[in-house]
Amino acid sequence: MKFKLLFFFSMVGLMLAGCEREQEIELPEATVVVENYDGNAMVQEPGGEVELSVVSQSLAGIKKLEVLANESVIETLETEELFTHRYGYTYRVAKDAQTGDEVRLVFRMEDRRGRAVSSPAVIIRVDEPFRIVDFVRGGHTFRKIYGRINKDLILTKKEKWMVDSIVSVDQGATLTIEPGTTVYFRTFSNNDKLSLLSVMRGGKITAEGTRSEPIVFTSDKTLSGNPARGDWGGVSIHGNAPTNAGKTVLRDGFRYGGTHVSDNSGRLRFVRIEYAGKKQYHALQLFGVGSGTKLEYVQVFECYNNAFRVRGGRVSLKYISGIQHGGYGIWADEGWQGNGQFWLFQTGIKATLIPVNYWNQARSIEFRNDDSFYEKEPRTTFKLSNITLVGNGYDEGTDHGTRRGIRIRTGAQGILHNAIVTQFPSDAVRVEDLPIESLGSSMLIDNMRSYDNFANWEQEAKDYFFKSNRYNLKETPVGGISINNFTGIESVSYNPTAMSGWFTSAPYIGAVDPENDWTAGGSWFRNKDGSFR
Repeated sequence: MKFKLLFFFSMVGLMLAGCEREQEIELPEATVVVENYDGNAMVQEPGGEVELSVVSQSLAGIKKLEVLANESVIETLETEELFTHRYGYTYRVAKDAQTGDEVRLVFRMEDRRGRAVSSPAVIIRVDEPFRIVDFVRGGHTFRKIYGRINKDLILTKKEKWMVDSIVSVDQGATLTIEPGTTVYFRTFSNNDKLSLLSVMRGGKITAEGTRSEPIVFTSDKTLSGNPARGDWGGVSIHGNAPTNAGKTVLRDGFRYGGTHVSDNSGRLRFVRIEYAGKKQYHALQLFGVGSGTKLEYVQVFECYNNAFRVRGGRVSLKYISGIQHGGYGIWADEGWQGNGQFWLFQTGIKATLIPVNYWNQARSIEFRNDDSFYEKEPRTTFKLSNITLVGNGYDEGTDHGTRRGIRIRTGAQGILHNAIVTQFPSDAVRVEDLPIESLGSSMLIDNMRSYDNFANWEQEAKDYFFKSNRYNLKETPVGGISINNFTGIESVSYNPTAMSGWFTSAPYIGAVDPENDWTAGGSWFRNKDGSFR
């Protein structure tokens, strides 16, 4: 879709530049597509809702969009002279609809040259929105879930559960997963098909494992012994908390954002997400998730794309880790405002520019506000402490790719203490795009060790913070930390509890204290080689 939009607007420029005013321009075909419809019937029960993401395009300008149900117009939307119009349409199934009934929805657009074009029909079938059936694959019997979970559901550890394709948790429903439960995600050889779990705005997930009985989201190929990064999509949670991308944002067919700062989308504790990251998805996506949501002891292992992707919201994260993340460790933007403590990212995967691989210049931490308006509100603002970032190695004269440590940019700002950044073949700590008056106040880095990187500090991290000698920033190694070991700390006087009561007392640099190793014990945390801590 991004390529189509780029081509679309490129055509505008070419035709305006290359045609005389009086000439009749031959315009390309107008289009209407439903982004979140894959051609299969969408199932919903009587009185239920189906949300659709409709995109119409015409270089002549869009005049109106009509919605037809079984060939009858049920809604007409007049528009301004837009080349591209995005429309989030919600269809409510009649309360008296009968099981087996079908509705054919078509979106018909008329442009300002009188051309009419329609989308392919979207089939909505009246039935139970989700089902659980027995399914045999590779000699294993699963309880397979597919569809939209519209009522409370409990997954027990005694069953082998499989998520088939896109499974969502509807508004008002709670998915509860017992400690010790493994949820397998069906893999597909077709690159356009994938499985993922999406908690919709107003839905909840309660997945609270223990150190000895973690909850695991993984590829079904783990049973055959050949799982790989990018086998399935990931887990997405959508909330009602604010973002700066809009009061309500529609992405991949799901809505997020709102005004409820303390919105509660559930709890994740002692959870491991493995082998995710297919297509554009990331292992754990948190979109507009509120501060009432509790996330701690979550490990992402062997993800093709980003381990954690945060768009807006107020959620805070404690005891999180990405081991062998292909893309970024965590990328937060769209006005995320939250806390973080005990973050660990370690990967041996190299990022490169050419060919495009693992999100190019992949970073362990990427914070942005808004790429076009740096001061956009709400603004990405963070408080972080006790971080350890270990890259894929740096040796002078050796190509280890372009992987980076921390980059804070496009107006994001906050306070970062007690961090270790090492073994990155590009820059380790970079701060940019902020006015000088914010440095040292609303933007602060302190009590940090950055060493054995291609460049330990860059831009304001170097010119303002490091060179000033006003902050406890050094390039000396921390004992115990190496490319293959992340346990090691250095004592300092600063205690992160000074930032707020949310933080745990930890007056030391680094994420993992060898004397109190939160990654060790049980069967929830994997090392780079896949062994348990």
